[in-house]
Amino acid sequence: MISQKTQILLLYNYQKTGIQVRCDSIELFLRHIQELLPARAIDPPIESNIELDKRIANLQIAALSHIMMLIEDLGALSYSFLKKNIDFYSYLDGSGDDELGKIIGDFYDSVLKLKNDDILKILGYVNPNQHRFPTTDDKNMVISLINDNIVLTKRVLANAKIFRESHIKIFRRYKHAGYPILLAPGFSKTDEDLKEKYDFISYALTSKSDLDKELAAAPFSAKVIESYRNLLADLSSLLYSITESHIRIKHKKIDGVIPFVSDCFSKRYSSEIQSRLKLLWDDIENNSLIKEDIVDVHLDAEASYGVWNHNIDFYSKKIL
Repeated sequence: MISQKTQILLLYNYQKTGIQVRCDSIELFLRHIQELLPARAIDPPIESNIELDKRIANLQIAALSHIMMLIEDLGALSYSFLKKNIDFYSYLDGSGDDELGKIIGDFYDSVLKLKNDDILKILGYVNPNQHRFPTTDDKNMVISLINDNIVLTKRVLANAKIFRESHIKIFRRYKHAGYPILLAPGFSKTDEDLKEKYDFISYALTSKSDLDKELAAAPFSAKVIESYRNLLADLSSLLYSITESHIRIKHKKIDGVIPFVSDCFSKRYSSEIQSRLKLLWDDIENNSLIKEDIVDVHLDAEASYGVWNHNIDFYSKKIL
């Protein structure tokens, strides 16, 4: 098992770099889609609408698949936090009951059954009834904020669960060999009534035996892309907040945090509430056991570069 200091550094790296890398990739796909859309409205079109739709569909499949990666991140981290640890890294090469796919699946299967105490652990919040506050008013304010934030977190997790269930078959076909996905091939016979709702639909072939018997659909419209953007914003904000909470907990050796002014819920806080939270956090900071900043990890291990990178002069040449 890796040390707690390394666990903190890994979580810190995910928060500062990993979330942004995921989001940047998705934004690139969504921005390119937005750039292509005006061409669909030109009459006559600049290029065949069929080919244009295929290009847009390909970007859509990539975007939704990368959103699925964020959802997997959220599942693995939340599972760890429910176990009251931050060692998500140990699941990356897990097996049996600790196999990564299994714990992510188990977590989302349980999302709608999570109790408020479970959400409290995921958010990293202290139990306000077991925490000493300067005044009763401060305590009541924090209880109210926590209850509101629990409700919002449950809604984000529920949406992540629905998105995952709606797209997991497409995601699996996207990342595995062969790309058995038909990009905007026209509406299937059973989907003719959806022409008014969607511009086109792509289909992943998911049957193990008869390809005509099972399809996973990825419909496209402006409303679909809007839903991607909104879910992306919710996921990235929640991931930033929960990682920040657990970094503070482990780094400062405290039992839990209270809501803070930089979390994903803070836009709902009035300026008065934000000022009061800052004062409460000053008290927590002054009484925490650790004051120094988190330092970067020092890499002393020998890295494996593989044959390709050791012989890059040879492999940089085209064969065909």
